[in-house]
Amino acid sequence: MFPDVVSSLANQVGGVIGNWVKNPFNRLFFYWYFLPALAFILFQRFVVLPTAFDIQPPNLLAYAAASPALSQPADSAPEGEPSSAPTLPDSSLDPSTHFTALLINFLGVDMLYFIILPFVAAIGLNAIAFQITRLYEGYAWPVSVLLKPLKARNTAESKKLYGDLPKKRLAYLTLWRTEKRLAADDSKLPEVRQKLADLRRDIQKMHDDLESKAAGKPTALPSELHRVTPTALGNMLAVAEEYPVTRYGIDSVLFWPRLRSELKPEELLPLDSAKGVVDGMLNFSLLAYLAAVESIIVGIVVAIGRAPVKPESQPLAILFGCAVLALVVGYAAYRGAVNAAQSMGASMQNYFDYNRDAVLAKFGLKRPDQIEDEKIVWYRLGAFLRRGESFYFPEFAEAEKENKV
Repeated sequence: MFPDVVSSLANQVGGVIGNWVKNPFNRLFFYWYFLPALAFILFQRFVVLPTAFDIQPPNLLAYAAASPALSQPADSAPEGEPSSAPTLPDSSLDPSTHFTALLINFLGVDMLYFIILPFVAAIGLNAIAFQITRLYEGYAWPVSVLLKPLKARNTAESKKLYGDLPKKRLAYLTLWRTEKRLAADDSKLPEVRQKLADLRRDIQKMHDDLESKAAGKPTALPSELHRVTPTALGNMLAVAEEYPVTRYGIDSVLFWPRLRSELKPEELLPLDSAKGVVDGMLNFSLLAYLAAVESIIVGIVVAIGRAPVKPESQPLAILFGCAVLALVVGYAAYRGAVNAAQSMGASMQNYFDYNRDAVLAKFGLKRPDQIEDEKIVWYRLGAFLRRGESFYFPEFAEAEKENKV
């Protein structure tokens, strides 16, 4: 009777999850949260428990060997004989959903370790996704303290790379506003225009030098020093965050939620997919590093004879080999997250380039024709939203309202 219950539960879980992952957002959760958690649980079940506690895992090979019989429904077994395993999911499903349901069916051999615990762990990973990202950006304590030398090095490299470019950009915008306020016959106007020409020439030379040094490679460090982080992931995200500020004066942290609400769900799929990959790779990396630390600790415990098993009865090389492999996997997953972050940043840049007018329209504003004027609009609108004072609001950019009779 008990095998029938397990088979029935696995069938139901497989069918439910097979339908559940048809939703793209649920599929992202399955691939980038459930699977990393499952890999970590499998490591515990097949490496840690047998090695340190002599608790043997279920025989998945024997379970899978019975799979040819799965082509028949479970209730087609002879009367009085329990079905040996759950049924295969409907093969007419799309490959991704079919694979998911099939995997869940086979994981039903140990529902506690292979379905319930990974699912709970996946929910936990999802709940702390922001904190995990901050950890890998180098902001979370104690990582922020340990990586201070790396941040100092990256800050020095950014300063060497960009020099006074941020200051010159600000100086150019300030002089440009001064020029607009001066009358055509003002005696200061020629001097201001000469300074603007000099700044344009200096900034152009800086960009030429930057492009020659980059040699076609993507920018890896932000130009504003306060955005520099100790890690490659943090700097890649900082570059994406800095893009709308330097181009249009848009505070991306403040305005991105408003811009996102103006986009259609299908337009956000590339960004959400890239974000899912970033989160998933960081989950794999974090759990791999935890597995590496755990392997070393368990190996030491077994080696000194403090585990329930004798040291000579267990191949310690497996534990320390797993530690090395986990470290390699953790770093590779982290680099994958950095690459995905670059793709995510490119998507966000496109959204700000092509859709920022929609945010201004919601505030009854119109984008000015000149970029310098637009920067002033975004600076003042940002100050209005952060501080709440009406005099910050850029009335000069209000769109013309239709006269209603």
